[in-house]
Amino acid sequence: MPGNNSLHGRKSNPRSRKLALRVTALPAQKVGAYQTLDLHLAKPLGLGFAFTAAGQGLFQPHHLEWGTGDPTQTPVGINRAAYIQLASQSPHRSSH
Repeated sequence: MPGNNSLHGRKSNPRSRKLALRVTALPAQKVGAYQTLDLHLAKPLGLGFAFTAAGQGLFQPHHLEWGTGDPTQTPVGINRAAYIQLASQSPHRSSH
């Protein structure tokens, strides 16, 4: 990524991760500096079920990012997003 960027990621659990990113302004692309947080949490619940929660761009409702690299093009806007999921996985059965 262009600009003076710093990346801070911490893995405290193999089922969860977070990523905090600070991006300085990209004046040639007319993009201001921003900070953002992406978060992914997963928890096995047993009996083949797992719960997942994820979010992207959690520090503000939206921000601009450098899109194509062409200064005549409009920067790409990224909106805050989040989802939750409850998933089940059937056990593997061997066929004999």
